[in-house]
Amino acid sequence: MDAHFVMGDIITGKAEDELFRSGVVNATSMHKDKRASMIDRVDKAVALCEGGDYHIVWCESNAESEALAKAFGKRCVEIKGADTLEEKEARLEAFSKGEVPIIVSKPKICGFGLNWQHCNHVVFASISYSYESLYQAIRRSWRFGQKRAVQVDAIIAGTEVNIWKAVQDKMSAHEQMKAAMRGASLDFSKARKIKPAYLPSHSTTLPTWLTFQ
Repeated sequence: MDAHFVMGDIITGKAEDELFRSGVVNATSMHKDKRASMIDRVDKAVALCEGGDYHIVWCESNAESEALAKAFGKRCVEIKGADTLEEKEARLEAFSKGEVPIIVSKPKICGFGLNWQHCNHVVFASISYSYESLYQAIRRSWRFGQKRAVQVDAIIAGTEVNIWKAVQDKMSAHEQMKAAMRGASLDFSKARKIKPAYLPSHSTTLPTWLTFQ
């Protein structure tokens, strides 16, 4: 996964004793902070999607989704929570069939259960603290049937460094857990292959009705 850092507005909202706004963003102030960097993140997402064939662009808010859809124009379909079921189905089908090259949506809307192996470029125009959402959103492309390497780009505002670090820490912990599980499975498999010698120590007598004449 490649990170692309953008500046955004680091003046508005700064404390009186600060030259620039603090780079510490928590879950409460995250969405407010994202509004200050939205234009820069949208511009970067558009630039990242200039090449290639198909692109999945993930965002976190309705404002981001609307801005991305407007920037991409007719090249994309946008899936929103307020869309009717028929609208969602038609737009999802358009992207899945390759009729449009770009889809814009949120991980909580389209990040689970869909198969988009025809697309090998994933862009996070916005990220959250949820590693599960990130993981599942990437897996829409990186799954069985994908024949190409999947390129993942994450666009991070300068004030979101702590969010990016939290995601990286969770990613590292997940990889460590998978490695530990593989090791445990291998040890269990090896143990199952060790068969103790058969040394019978108990004799028995067959019942008379099983006695062969």
